[in-house]
Amino acid sequence: MYNKMASPPAPFILVTIAGLGLMPRILVGKLWNILGSRELFQQVYDTNGQYNAKSHLAEMIALLGPPPRALLAKSKALTEHNWPEPVTKDTGELCNNAQEFFDGPFFSAKGEFGHKEAIPSRSLEDTTSFLKEKGREAFLSFVRQMLTWLPEKRKTARELMDHPFLKLGR
Repeated sequence: MYNKMASPPAPFILVTIAGLGLMPRILVGKLWNILGSRELFQQVYDTNGQYNAKSHLAEMIALLGPPPRALLAKSKALTEHNWPEPVTKDTGELCNNAQEFFDGPFFSAKGEFGHKEAIPSRSLEDTTSFLKEKGREAFLSFVRQMLTWLPEKRKTARELMDHPFLKLGR
Protein backbone atom coordinates (compact mmCIF):
# COMPACT_ATOMS: atom_id res chain seq x y z
CA MET A 1 0.00 0.00 0.00
CA TYR A 2 1.40 3.38 -1.00
CA ASN A 3 1.46 6.24 1.42
CA LYS A 4 0.58 8.97 -1.09
CA MET A 5 -0.12 12.58 -0.28
CA ALA A 6 -3.75 13.51 -0.94
CA SER A 7 -2.50 15.95 -3.56
CA PRO A 8 1.10 16.67 -4.53
CA PRO A 9 2.36 20.09 -3.49
CA ALA A 10 1.59 22.90 -5.86
CA PRO A 11 4.57 23.64 -8.11
CA PHE A 12 5.05 27.03 -6.47
CA ILE A 13 6.03 25.18 -3.31
CA LEU A 14 8.66 23.31 -5.26
CA VAL A 15 10.25 26.46 -6.57
CA THR A 16 9.24 28.25 -3.37
CA ILE A 17 6.97 30.88 -4.89
CA ALA A 18 3.46 31.21 -6.27
CA GLY A 19 3.50 29.51 -9.64
CA LEU A 20 0.74 27.21 -10.87
CA GLY A 21 -2.17 27.78 -8.53
CA LEU A 22 -3.95 24.91 -6.86
CA MET A 23 -7.38 25.26 -8.49
CA PRO A 24 -6.24 25.40 -12.14
CA ARG A 25 -3.86 22.50 -11.49
CA ILE A 26 -6.62 20.39 -9.96
CA LEU A 27 -9.06 21.26 -12.74
CA VAL A 28 -6.58 20.37 -15.48
CA GLY A 29 -5.67 17.15 -13.70
CA LYS A 30 -9.34 16.23 -13.44
CA LEU A 31 -9.80 16.88 -17.18
CA TRP A 32 -7.21 14.16 -17.89
CA ASN A 33 -8.84 11.84 -15.35
CA ILE A 34 -12.30 12.32 -16.86
CA LEU A 35 -11.45 12.44 -20.56
CA GLY A 36 -8.51 10.08 -20.68
CA SER A 37 -8.82 7.91 -17.56
CA ARG A 38 -5.23 8.72 -16.63
CA GLU A 39 -3.16 11.20 -14.65
CA LEU A 40 -1.55 14.13 -16.44
CA PHE A 41 1.49 14.01 -14.16
CA GLN A 42 2.72 10.44 -13.96
CA GLN A 43 6.10 10.97 -12.25
CA VAL A 44 4.80 12.48 -9.02
CA TYR A 45 5.48 9.50 -6.74
CA ASP A 46 8.43 7.14 -6.47
CA THR A 47 8.12 3.34 -6.42
CA ASN A 48 7.42 3.48 -2.66
CA GLY A 49 4.52 5.88 -3.17
CA GLN A 50 6.41 8.85 -1.70
CA TYR A 51 6.12 12.25 -3.31
CA ASN A 52 9.18 13.08 -5.45
CA ALA A 53 9.60 16.81 -6.11
CA LYS A 54 12.52 16.37 -8.52
CA SER A 55 10.53 14.02 -10.77
CA HIS A 56 7.42 16.20 -10.54
CA LEU A 57 9.35 19.31 -11.60
CA ALA A 58 11.09 17.36 -14.38
CA GLU A 59 7.72 16.31 -15.77
CA MET A 60 6.37 19.85 -15.49
CA ILE A 61 9.35 21.09 -17.50
CA ALA A 62 8.68 18.43 -20.15
CA LEU A 63 5.00 19.39 -20.41
CA LEU A 64 5.18 23.18 -19.91
CA GLY A 65 8.72 24.12 -20.85
CA PRO A 66 11.25 25.58 -18.43
CA PRO A 67 10.09 28.02 -15.77
CA PRO A 68 10.70 31.69 -16.58
CA ARG A 69 13.78 33.34 -15.12
CA ALA A 70 11.60 35.80 -13.20
CA LEU A 71 10.02 32.91 -11.33
CA LEU A 72 13.39 31.39 -10.51
CA ALA A 73 14.73 34.75 -9.32
CA LYS A 74 11.83 35.12 -6.88
CA SER A 75 12.36 31.55 -5.77
CA LYS A 76 16.02 32.18 -5.02
CA ALA A 77 15.15 35.22 -2.91
CA LEU A 78 12.59 33.25 -0.91
CA THR A 79 14.94 30.34 -0.17
CA GLU A 80 16.87 32.71 2.07
CA HIS A 81 13.92 32.79 4.50
CA ASN A 82 13.20 29.99 6.93
CA TRP A 83 9.80 28.90 8.19
CA PRO A 84 8.80 30.15 11.68
CA GLU A 85 9.00 26.56 12.99
CA PRO A 86 10.89 23.57 11.54
CA VAL A 87 8.82 20.81 9.91
CA THR A 88 9.59 17.11 10.28
CA LYS A 89 9.77 14.99 7.13
CA ASP A 90 8.57 11.37 7.03
CA THR A 91 12.23 10.40 7.40
CA GLY A 92 12.40 12.21 10.75
CA GLU A 93 14.63 14.96 9.37
CA LEU A 94 13.87 18.50 10.60
CA CYS A 95 13.55 21.03 7.79
CA ASN A 96 13.69 24.80 8.09
CA ASN A 97 12.39 25.69 4.63
CA ALA A 98 10.79 24.27 1.47
CA GLN A 99 14.15 23.71 -0.20
CA GLU A 100 15.26 21.39 2.61
CA PHE A 101 11.87 19.69 2.82
CA PHE A 102 11.71 18.88 -0.90
CA ASP A 103 15.44 18.05 -1.25
CA GLY A 104 16.34 21.08 -3.37
CA PRO A 105 17.78 23.17 -4.79
CA PHE A 106 16.54 22.11 -8.21
CA PHE A 107 17.96 24.94 -10.32
CA SER A 108 21.48 26.27 -10.75
CA ALA A 109 22.44 29.91 -10.27
CA LYS A 110 22.07 30.22 -14.07
CA GLY A 111 18.48 28.94 -13.88
CA GLU A 112 19.19 25.51 -15.34
CA PHE A 113 17.35 22.49 -13.98
CA GLY A 114 19.92 20.35 -12.18
CA HIS A 115 18.35 17.00 -13.06
CA LYS A 116 17.98 17.07 -16.84
CA GLU A 117 18.23 13.29 -17.00
CA ALA A 118 14.91 13.11 -15.14
CA ILE A 119 13.01 15.14 -17.77
CA PRO A 120 10.82 12.73 -19.75
CA SER A 121 10.71 12.95 -23.52
CA ARG A 122 6.94 13.40 -23.71
CA SER A 123 5.16 16.67 -24.44
CA LEU A 124 1.71 17.96 -23.53
CA GLU A 125 0.55 16.95 -27.02
CA ASP A 126 1.66 13.36 -26.32
CA THR A 127 -0.75 13.15 -23.40
CA THR A 128 -3.89 13.77 -25.46
CA SER A 129 -4.25 10.53 -27.42
CA PHE A 130 -7.70 10.16 -25.85
CA LEU A 131 -8.96 13.09 -27.97
CA LYS A 132 -10.05 13.07 -31.58
CA GLU A 133 -7.89 15.18 -33.88
CA LYS A 134 -10.67 17.74 -34.40
CA GLY A 135 -10.81 18.88 -30.78
CA ARG A 136 -7.20 18.29 -29.79
CA GLU A 137 -5.77 21.71 -30.69
CA ALA A 138 -8.67 23.57 -29.06
CA PHE A 139 -8.28 21.43 -25.92
CA LEU A 140 -4.53 22.06 -25.74
CA SER A 141 -5.06 25.79 -26.24
CA PHE A 142 -7.64 25.79 -23.43
CA VAL A 143 -5.41 23.85 -21.05
CA ARG A 144 -2.31 25.94 -21.79
CA GLN A 145 -4.21 29.02 -20.64
CA MET A 146 -4.58 27.40 -17.21
CA LEU A 147 -1.23 25.62 -16.96
CA THR A 148 1.20 28.50 -16.78
CA TRP A 149 4.18 29.00 -14.54
CA LEU A 150 3.27 32.61 -13.82
CA PRO A 151 -0.15 33.27 -12.25
CA GLU A 152 -0.43 36.65 -13.97
CA LYS A 153 -0.28 34.88 -17.35
CA ARG A 154 -3.15 32.55 -16.43
CA LYS A 155 -6.61 33.28 -17.81
CA THR A 156 -9.41 33.90 -15.34
CA ALA A 157 -12.42 31.60 -15.13
CA ARG A 158 -14.45 34.27 -16.90
CA GLU A 159 -11.96 34.49 -19.76
CA LEU A 160 -11.87 30.71 -20.06
CA MET A 161 -15.66 30.58 -20.40
CA ASP A 162 -15.29 32.24 -23.80
CA HIS A 163 -12.67 29.77 -25.06
CA PRO A 164 -13.54 27.96 -28.33
CA PHE A 165 -12.93 24.54 -26.71
CA LEU A 166 -15.99 25.01 -24.52
CA LYS A 167 -18.04 25.82 -27.60
CA LEU A 168 -17.13 22.70 -29.62
CA GLY A 169 -20.14 20.68 -30.65
CA ARG A 170 -22.58 23.58 -30.27
